[in-house]
Amino acid sequence: MALVVRNPEKPFEVCDVDLEGVEDGDAETFYTLRPLTRDVILEIESKHTRRVPNKVTHRKDDVLDERAALEDKLDYLLVGWRGIVDERDGSEVPCTREWKLRAINGARQVALFRLADVNRVDKESRSKSFRAAAPVERVLAG
Repeated sequence: MALVVRNPEKPFEVCDVDLEGVEDGDAETFYTLRPLTRDVILEIESKHTRRVPNKVTHRKDDVLDERAALEDKLDYLLVGWRGIVDERDGSEVPCTREWKLRAINGARQVALFRLADVNRVDKESRSKSFRAAAPVERVLAG
């Protein structure tokens, strides 16, 4: 079994250095995440979807405010952190919506969204479930 379905009620912690795609990770920074389920995604996206008249078809189309939806999703999935400080005075910053949007962007944001997916592939289970490819002998053309 390699695909694990996370418990949506159980937050988990990840270290900044373990974030895929983040090259300058910090070993003293940790994030507490909760899984982002399909139902939560649909609820957030419906909150930020408007019906807008289409000038060509004269029908109304659904238009998603992607930025607002992304901000709400980040606010939902990131429930806590340690090791994020304000450079002005070195104090820990609170894990509030305002600070989440200011402090987390780019590769870190992408990595946190990947980790918050309700499905994850467990590396240990993967190694048990999938066998490695067998080496192929080299064939020489004659």
